[in-house]
Amino acid sequence: MHLHAAAATAWVALLVVQAALVVGGRLRVHQRLGAAGLAVAAGFAPLTLLAVRAFLTRSDPPGALEQTVFFPQVASLAMFAAFVGAGALLRRRPEAHARLMLLATVALLGTPVARIELFGIRDHPLAVVALWDLPAVLLLAHDVAFRRRLHPATAAGLGVLLALQGVSVALMGNAAWGAVVSEIAARVR
Repeated sequence: MHLHAAAATAWVALLVVQAALVVGGRLRVHQRLGAAGLAVAAGFAPLTLLAVRAFLTRSDPPGALEQTVFFPQVASLAMFAAFVGAGALLRRRPEAHARLMLLATVALLGTPVARIELFGIRDHPLAVVALWDLPAVLLLAHDVAFRRRLHPATAAGLGVLLALQGVSVALMGNAAWGAVVSEIAARVR
């Protein structure tokens, strides 16, 4: 769990540093550091799967919390990997690359946001989704304000993110989904 947390922290720190390097005109350093970012992302994925496995199997049978968060965690990781991969492939297209890396980070925010106890946020799935989406909404506002239209990467990323969140909310408390999660937990024990 500590390695997973360290990798997640390293990813967010790299995102901030990479953005600062671009703003500061240090593109060569940004490009060299990009390889480190890919290494962090590649390490983060298996560490996250191990963390999800540990979380899923911590109670027997899995409780409501484990059943609720299993799909968003796995789907968020898949979305993170897809956005990072697309961002790496589109590194020569800076506007798309930057948006995809930001959206990769947004994909990861569901779990940490759901842990926020302030104002009872964690007890309200729609509040969690709203706070989770805030950086993506700011990206949308940026596109509209400065480009006068959505960038295709923003539009596609928001579509995928909202679809994931819709499915996640629909699965919360669903008895059939709970049975599926219990079966998965039994198989990974």
